Amino acid sequence: MDVSFADVISKCMALGIMVSINQRLEADVIELVASEFNFEVEFIGVDDAAELEEGTRDYVERLVAPYFAAVAEWYGALHVGQSGGELQRIVDRHLSDPFFGVRLNPGHQLHLDEWVNSPIFPGSRVELRSGTALQCDIIPATGTPYFTTNIEDGVALADEALRAELAAAYPGAWERIQARRRFMVDRLGIDLHPDVLPLSNLAGHLPPFLLRPDRAMTVAQGAR
Repeated sequence: MDVSFADVISKCMALGIMVSINQRLEADVIELVASEFNFEVEFIGVDDAAELEEGTRDYVERLVAPYFAAVAEWYGALHVGQSGGELQRIVDRHLSDPFFGVRLNPGHQLHLDEWVNSPIFPGSRVELRSGTALQCDIIPATGTPYFTTNIEDGVALADEALRAELAAAYPGAWERIQARRRFMVDRLGIDLHPDVLPLSNLAGHLPPFLLRPDRAMTVAQGAR
């Protein structure tokens, strides 16, 4: 559709659907909004690069692999006391090519602070503190047939004292967090500082093709 994102958001609001610029919409919402602009929707999915249109079959190598490398290093550098500027430099090093179209802050605080506060920006000396809740939200907007790939994970940062307090007060939640950490480290190959507490079962999980959720990006052995 040749319709601006502002018009799409305005239409959603008029329909009583609260959305944000980087929010994924459900299929029925997509159909509804498209119909408001007199478009019909056809959903097409692939489960392998060979099924992509010619010219984009290097989708994984061109877009997904460098994106995942940036996310993995971002996670590996995350800890209490880290500066927002260093996290920004990591993303810039991997994704500064205009092709990737990363324009928003590569990570920000959560909930009511999402659109108004991020310690991650060029030159930021803001140090992340224990108790901070962040979202790993690095959004490539290529504006090309490659479209995008995306990880949006909620994480908390906790120093040793806060981790001990959480484990004692909420043992069930603590075990879920530890299981998520083991998955990220052992299965995905992403190094994590003890301060990093994943708040989602899918943290760091990036399947290049949504029809194949069993195939996910991982850090190659020897590259960690």
